[in-house]
This record gives sequence, C-alpha cells and structure tokens, in this order.
Amino acid sequence: MSDPIIIFSSFLTAIAGNLLVGAALLCAVFNWLGRHDRDSTAAAFQRRLYRALPSLSFFWLSQAALHLLSVAILFPAIYSGFETNPLVLGAAATVALGAFAMQQLYLSKEKKSSSTKTDKATLLLLLIGILVSAGTTWFQENYQLFLMDHGFARVASSITQGLLTFPTNYYSQSAFLHYSVASIAMAGLALALGLYESSKEDEDPPLEIKRIKSGAWIFLAATIFQAPVGGFYYNMLPAEMMARIAGSDQAVSTIFGISLLLMTIAIGCIARAAFTASRFSLKAGSLAAVGTVLCMMASRHQMRTMTLEACLNVDALTDLTSTETTLAIIVLLLAVTSWLFYLKQRLFDLGGRSGS
Repeated sequence: MSDPIIIFSSFLTAIAGNLLVGAALLCAVFNWLGRHDRDSTAAAFQRRLYRALPSLSFFWLSQAALHLLSVAILFPAIYSGFETNPLVLGAAATVALGAFAMQQLYLSKEKKSSSTKTDKATLLLLLIGILVSAGTTWFQENYQLFLMDHGFARVASSITQGLLTFPTNYYSQSAFLHYSVASIAMAGLALALGLYESSKEDEDPPLEIKRIKSGAWIFLAATIFQAPVGGFYYNMLPAEMMARIAGSDQAVSTIFGISLLLMTIAIGCIARAAFTASRFSLKAGSLAAVGTVLCMMASRHQMRTMTLEACLNVDALTDLTSTETTLAIIVLLLAVTSWLFYLKQRLFDLGGRSGS
C-alpha cells in the first residue's frame, strides 16, 4: 500500500513543479518575443503566465511539503536505518498548510482584479525557472536524506556537493535538463488547456485557437527535444538499472514500455491539435501525457528503491501499521484536494466564464 501512495504523491508534486517551472521559462520567452509590441499574442500569453506565477509557487510548495510528509510517515516503516526528525513533520505540515492558504489568497485576488503589472525582467524569470527546476530535480533524487539521523546536516552537505560537482556531473546535468524540458512540454499543454487563465480574454475564438495551437506546438517541440536528452540520461544510469528497464525486471520494463506507448499516443493526438485546434485531440493527448508522467514517477520510485536495497528492511514490509497507512492516505487526500481546488479555479471558474 505504501508504494502507490508515495508514487502518486510524487506524481502530484512533479506536475505542480512542471507547471511552475514551465510557466516561468515560457513567461521569459514570451516576454522577450513581445518586447516590442505589448499588444501582440506573445505579450498576452506572457501576462497570463505571469499572473499565475504567485499561486503556482505556493501550490508547488504545498505539494512538495505534503509529499515529504507522506514519505516521512511511510519510509521509516519500510527502510531500516532512517530516523525521522520530528522537525521534518512539523516543517512539512506548516509549509503545506501555509502555502495552501496563500494559494487560495492569490487566486481570490486574481478574481477581484484582472490587471496585473507585467514583469519585464526576462533574466529573472529564467533564473526562477532554473532554480525551481534544479531544486525539484535534487529533491526527487535526495529527499530520503531528510529522514536520516542528522538529516539537515546531510541535506546541506548534499546540496553543497551537488553545486560543486554539477559542472562535471553528466548524470545531474541530464536529469536537470530532462526535467526542465519536460516542464516546458507540460507548460505548453497547460497553456493550451487554459490552466494559466484567470480572466475572460479567451472568449475571443481566434485568440483561443491561437492559444491551443501555440501550446500544442510548444509541447511537440519540447517532447521531440526530450528524446535525445532522455536517451543520454538513460545511458548515465548504472548498468543494473539499465538492465532492469531493458527487460530483466518485468514490472519495471512494463511500466517503462507503457510510458513510451502513452507518450506516442500523446504526440499523435497533440500533433493533430496543433494543426486543427481540436479540443478533443488536445484533451486526449493531455490525458496520455499525464499518464506518461505517472508511469515515469513509478519507474523513478523503482530505481530509487533499488538504490536503497542495502537498507531495505524486508520484515517491516508486512508489519506496516494501519495508523501509518491511514495518516499517509489523509496526507494524500489533502494533496488531491489542493489539486481539485486549483483545477476548479482554472478550468471551471475562469473569472466567471461559465456563464452562471
């Protein structure tokens, strides 16, 4: 029961990070493209992305904190040698509740005001995207450090070592680049679907068609670029992990194969949306793309588990208490509730665009 909870919690955090990183990077690009004409389509997209950044920041923080909270509850019951610091639980709960409250505050402000000052600092936006991408990549690879004895000292040491070795560490570079490009792809989908909207601007059909086609093309371009990056990342994996993905481990290779199939379906559907602005193709492709991310998170969890096999306490797997599982499920439900609230605000309310 614990593995599905951790995988799904990791999936929600990854998607939230994709939306934030992709929004910051695309906002910088659109800001540069529309620097000479603030009435252009690029400038309009830039303003929408910029308005979404504050709520997305708090949304990502809440998801990351809830994910860490679920891991802190479940991992000590599975892996021996980890001693959860009580500060982790308190900090994660505080960040999650505070970030979720701030997210609602910013979303409510967006409803009251349709005008937001446009940020013209392209380099600053790029820096935000790069820092969040690097932080998320590191967190996904190293969050078990928070559960160890003297965890915060180990965390600081890991961050320092990562910064010093990053220029020569091809594995870290490929992981960072892969996540950044994936974020741009998912941000393109979110732009096409209207997940960054907060006003009635899209009621103009020609602009809506431009938004759908632009977002779809962004997804396709980023996904095509992802292929060589993903191949390079795959070659950086340890030989045993590569063997498992290639077929020696049926569960891992099956999940990886399903993710490739879903990505192929996503590319086909969204390519059609890029040419025809078909909403059905866009939605079908988006579901396939989201399924791909979920499968990738499952594969990453399997690889992480394999890395920690030396610490794996097999006897504890059958002794997982119902209290710990219940608490983890409650944490997961809080994360899902946050997601549903965000989707309601973005997809259904849209500043009263439903007509009610």
